[in-house]
Amino acid sequence: QPYVTALPGFTAVNVNTAPPEVLAAVIEGLDLANAQALVAQRDRAYYRDRDDFSKRLPRGVAAAAGDIGVSSDYFVATLRVTIGGAQARGKALLARTGSGWPVVLWRKYL
Repeated sequence: QPYVTALPGFTAVNVNTAPPEVLAAVIEGLDLANAQALVAQRDRAYYRDRDDFSKRLPRGVAAAAGDIGVSSDYFVATLRVTIGGAQARGKALLARTGSGWPVVLWRKYL
């Protein structure tokens, strides 16, 4: 579950937020140890663009341009609201549409 997300359409994997296991799965030839090293570099400074990330890949490893990116269009929001003594919790999948507020694609109350 932590590495699989079902979205309504194709989207590139954000190399600035993806765990090493996802990077290793998406980028052919990238092993887990090198993916962990890329994440450690990212933790010091985010990748500015795809080229910045691609330059740091091991020799002989290349990511398909459409498979990776440095931004996200989908977000999961985890909510907890307390009003008086009542508490409600939930999750929502939000999609950035480019203008205005994000669109709520689904929500689940816990």
